[in-house]
Amino acid sequence: MHFTNRIYLNEQVDMQKLGNLVLSFFKEEGFITQRINLDHTQIIQAKKGGIMRALLSTNKAFTIIVKGDPNNIDVIMGIREWIEEDSESKLKTAIKTPISFFESVPEAIWAYELEHHLWNHLETNIELGI
Repeated sequence: MHFTNRIYLNEQVDMQKLGNLVLSFFKEEGFITQRINLDHTQIIQAKKGGIMRALLSTNKAFTIIVKGDPNNIDVIMGIREWIEEDSESKLKTAIKTPISFFESVPEAIWAYELEHHLWNHLETNIELGI
């Protein structure tokens, strides 16, 4: 299991704005997105369609899990299967199931630059007090 994780303490971050920031980032990059809200957790997924999806021959998506409260935020990034919203029990399982990162060379190439850019984008906005 490989993923990246950062914890932000005492930042007074608006969780909804943070989720919107992640969604906007991916939409501006031309990704198909979805957000699933469950308790104090947001699962945000982004996937490419077309040629990129065909090259990777996968239904995997860049997945960001944002959980906690405004003073204690845990952000986890990785790659996992696109989640279908058919039942709450499946969603709860998805939160607990490990996500992986860099499973193959094509995924590594696709994800490395995006992950780095997104972390910088999030941290800049958190420092600015989103």
